[in-house]
Amino acid sequence: MTAARLQRAVPRLLAAGLVLNCGYLLGLHADLLPPALTLAGLCCLALGGPVLAFAWLGIILMAADRIRLPDFIILAGRNSLTCYVLQGILAGLVFGGYGLGLFGALGQMALLPLSLGLTALSMALTSAFARVFGHGPLELLLRRVTYG
Repeated sequence: MTAARLQRAVPRLLAAGLVLNCGYLLGLHADLLPPALTLAGLCCLALGGPVLAFAWLGIILMAADRIRLPDFIILAGRNSLTCYVLQGILAGLVFGGYGLGLFGALGQMALLPLSLGLTALSMALTSAFARVFGHGPLELLLRRVTYG
């Protein structure tokens, strides 16, 4: 299926997926329905999940055609291995005993902005490195290992 066909099918996919998932919801109430309808309702999940996944994919493709992401997000996405590992390193420095040792010391409301800040910092550092060298350091290593 092409991206254009998928985008045109989004309304039908959403409608079918929601109906199938409502059937699944009804199937969860086994005490109210005969066993055959309960089984049919539970089977609706096997169809409704992939149908809704295709609908979401179409919505994401439509958004990608209309929204231009900033360059630092694009560069961080192209170098996701470096960005992911750097997030772990930064989080370790903040929460680990070898760093600030804040594990268990902060509440949920403090962790959300801190995690978003660590993510933004790792994306900025990864994209700055990629601007200078073309790729993140781990992507260069991965290419070397993969392609010899």
